[in-house]
Amino acid sequence: MFNLSKMPRRITIRTPEKELGFGRTITASNRLMNPDGRFNVERQRTSIWDNTYFSLVTMPWWQFLALALGAFVTLNIVFAAIYCLIGVSHLNGITPGDIWHNFTQAYFFSSQTLTT
Repeated sequence: MFNLSKMPRRITIRTPEKELGFGRTITASNRLMNPDGRFNVERQRTSIWDNTYFSLVTMPWWQFLALALGAFVTLNIVFAAIYCLIGVSHLNGITPGDIWHNFTQAYFFSSQTLTT
């Protein structure tokens, strides 16, 4: 058996943290909060490309849906053009025709393959 009374005790004394949740500026020469209680911080606008995820999450829903739909249509147009340049005769199930017919068939083929 172990004799626990002879084992040394570890007592750790934690020093109180000086961080109050306001950042490290409380030790600087400038104040973080004004005497009237307002924060002494200016919000700076950033580009949409600085934090893409935050920009997508905070934009209005109609802008997000428009952006998603625009990206979907644009990507399908690009791939439909590539399929037309390769030749729609190489795609299974598409009968070649005039340019507009080939492009629409390639567009629908692109949208079907993109969504699966």
